[in-house]
Amino acid sequence: CLLKDQRRAYDIINHHLTETLAGQAPPQLLMHILGEGGVGKSKTIQTITENFYHKGVGHILVEAAYTGIAASIIDGKTLH
Repeated sequence: CLLKDQRRAYDIINHHLTETLAGQAPPQLLMHILGEGGVGKSKTIQTITENFYHKGVGHILVEAAYTGIAASIIDGKTLH
């Protein structure tokens, strides 16, 4: 139930995760999900997080946001 751009971000991260779990050792992926309030950033991040935990590797995902409120919504850390 992700929109087109949300799904694209999800697919990029999922592809990288699949390669990592297959032992292919791709370079570290750093992704920024940007946009105005209400465009679905948190929903996208929560869906990605669920995928990592579903595959048993939630511990390798780091989530962060620029504000404390945004960080608390995604259960992440605040960037300074």
